Amino acid sequence: MIAIIGVLIALLLPAVQAAREAARRMQCANHLKQIALGCHNFHDTQGELPNATFSKVGRALAEADSTSSALAIAESSLSSRYCDKNRHRWSYFATILPFLEQTPLYEKILILMNPASPYSVNDPAPWRDTLVAYRLNAINQIIPTALCPSDPEGRNNSHGIGRLNYYCNRGDIWTRATNEFADTLVSVARGVFSRGDNFPRSFASITDGTANTLMFSEVVSKFSGHSTAATSALPANTYPIRGAIAVEAREPVSLYINPNACLLQNVGGNLKTPVGDVQNFMGPGMRWTDGLAIYSGFSAVLPPNSPSCTTNSIEGHVMMTPNSFHSGGVSAAMCDGSVRFISQTIDAGSANQNMSMSSSDPSPWGVWGALGSLNAGESKSF
Repeated sequence: MIAIIGVLIALLLPAVQAAREAARRMQCANHLKQIALGCHNFHDTQGELPNATFSKVGRALAEADSTSSALAIAESSLSSRYCDKNRHRWSYFATILPFLEQTPLYEKILILMNPASPYSVNDPAPWRDTLVAYRLNAINQIIPTALCPSDPEGRNNSHGIGRLNYYCNRGDIWTRATNEFADTLVSVARGVFSRGDNFPRSFASITDGTANTLMFSEVVSKFSGHSTAATSALPANTYPIRGAIAVEAREPVSLYINPNACLLQNVGGNLKTPVGDVQNFMGPGMRWTDGLAIYSGFSAVLPPNSPSCTTNSIEGHVMMTPNSFHSGGVSAAMCDGSVRFISQTIDAGSANQNMSMSSSDPSPWGVWGALGSLNAGESKSF
């Protein structure tokens, strides 16, 4: 009898686990739907889409800060105004908080980071957690809508900042992590989400069709076991593709990088050359607040569940690839608000070619790259 019960349990357990994952995947898709609708409502109100960097949050902070020397700069020099005190780094997700039923949190951010506030450290950076009042009242908040329930690390905010699994579409290009001003690839701005000062977007900008253009997809956040400098010497085979990032090459002379070097970082499902952690709040998905690509923006270059790479560190040229713990692919929200499951075997062209597109060139990365570009004349569906 005991043997029979054991056999039945062995047969039922996989079915139970599969049912639970199916429920998690459905909830994940629902979160993507909510975020996409939040962006639509933002667009209806503001007349433009949220930005990956130089967002509305940064603008509001610049306008509220009467102590900032940047306010003396001419209105036409928006980049300088928003970059003062790292305001330009606030993410698309922070921008749409009021449209995700998080208005109190959004208003709290604006109050806590205003230099006139008694809590202010006069540095409204999206990673600033030096004051307990600032950290506990704002950026450490765990926002369920920002998290995929299939990511076991999602609710871990022990590093002082809440996590984010849903990344915005930066296009079929690499992105420059910190100094976006100097990056000619970023200036092409082929994605739906880009710099708010130079490339404001509206739905009218998406000439490839909203149903054929990616809006959001998912990225697994960093495993907490790789969250301190003490773990940076761990061997490569302890860093999985999901939740980590690899160094594919040192900073190149040319910005036109061959993605195949990143694809070859996959060695049996782990990374050949992982980036050693610098601080415990750095890594994929570790900040819902931050607009840098490593924290909130993906590239439609390598197919889903391929490696993510940087050319130097998290401050190099970064290519974040969507990945998930869902079997066989990732969930993604399209610009029309629909949510689809994208297979990791989707046509992504040949990775063994250099990036050298202008804003008007068709994507060289197959259907996947075409879904990432918003106005390159390839209205491909899948």
